[in-house]
Amino acid sequence: MSIKWSAHSGEECFRDLALHERLTFGNCICGALDVTIETENAGHVVGAVTPRADHWRVDNLSRFTALLIEDLEDSQQFIRVPGQRREVVIPFELAQVAVAGRDDLPLLTVFGPEPVVAPHEGHGCPEEAKEDAAHRLLDPRTRYFAVLRALCESQHAGPAHPVPTSATIADRLAEWGVRLTARAVDHHIDYLVQRLGLRPLAGSVQRSWKKEVLVSVALRQGLLDVPA
Repeated sequence: MSIKWSAHSGEECFRDLALHERLTFGNCICGALDVTIETENAGHVVGAVTPRADHWRVDNLSRFTALLIEDLEDSQQFIRVPGQRREVVIPFELAQVAVAGRDDLPLLTVFGPEPVVAPHEGHGCPEEAKEDAAHRLLDPRTRYFAVLRALCESQHAGPAHPVPTSATIADRLAEWGVRLTARAVDHHIDYLVQRLGLRPLAGSVQRSWKKEVLVSVALRQGLLDVPA
């Protein structure tokens, strides 16, 4: 599971959490939290997130301030966590943790555990081993992989085609039966950039460098060659 938040400088920060590793966050300035986030007129906000095998959990360590966990892939799905509630199960794979009633105060973006599937019994074939390695890099059964496929689709026709907008990617995904908002597409792109450890290319447009680098790396390294 991965966590994204904005530092005091405005820089995006990421941290990967191992299974059962607990991360504390909030606006407390005592220095005891793993992640300290600046908030304005939000009261005392302290919480914790913990990954499990097929979901993640939230502790609201605040006395009075509620947290809102919003599914970024479906804005109609959300969970309100009152103050002092512990071990609340969150099934969302991509979610935003915010102060309830304050949409302008997002605290964390959570990229939850990937779906659990039955283990495959291999036969020792070298080609199968290569395929397994590709699966470990990017899982073609996930929504982030669908986003990557839609992002790169037009580039197969040649580099002269512009990189699609997030709204265009969302529309294309809808044609494939994958319902995502443009906002959710952006979060999946952020996750892919972080997961692959990418940096801006020389000459990249500042606002679209993540998409440009993803397209370049995906096509050069054959990341889309794994059957979906």
